[in-house]
This record gives sequence, C-alpha cells and structure tokens, in this order.
Amino acid sequence: MPNPTMQLAIVQLGLVALALILIGILIGWCWELTGGSLSLVGTCLFYVPAREGHGLTFFWFLAIPGMLYITSYLLARYASRRSKT
Repeated sequence: MPNPTMQLAIVQLGLVALALILIGILIGWCWELTGGSLSLVGTCLFYVPAREGHGLTFFWFLAIPGMLYITSYLLARYASRRSKT
C-alpha cells in the first residue's frame, strides 16, 4: 500500500473525509447528533474529490447514515417533548 502522506492533496482530502464518515458512523451509535453531524461533514468534504471523477452516486449513499442519525435524534427529541405535555 502506498504511503498516504505521499499522495496528492486531493487524495489525502478524500482519505480524511472517509475517515470522518467512518468515525461519525461509529460515534453515532451512542450520540446520534454528534455522529450524524460528523458523518455529514465528512460527506461534504468528500464531495470535493468525488466531483472530479464518477463517484457522485456513491457520494449520496455516504450521506444516508448521517441523515438517519440526525433524523433519529430529532424524532427522539420530539417524542420526549410530546410525552412531557
């Protein structure tokens, strides 16, 4: 495997973005809002190298877990507020 620090800057950005997406998905198991936000930040960063190639369909699939985590957080928050009234 080639050394990641010797790659082009756009490739390094893609690797960092994918790492953020993975870390966000893992954190989202315990903290939905934090994990979903981190995953979506990584997805937005991944858009820069993906728009250069043919990875735009793959790009939208990467956003699904982050959106689901944030949706889960918002629904749980809404349900807890609704049960208090």
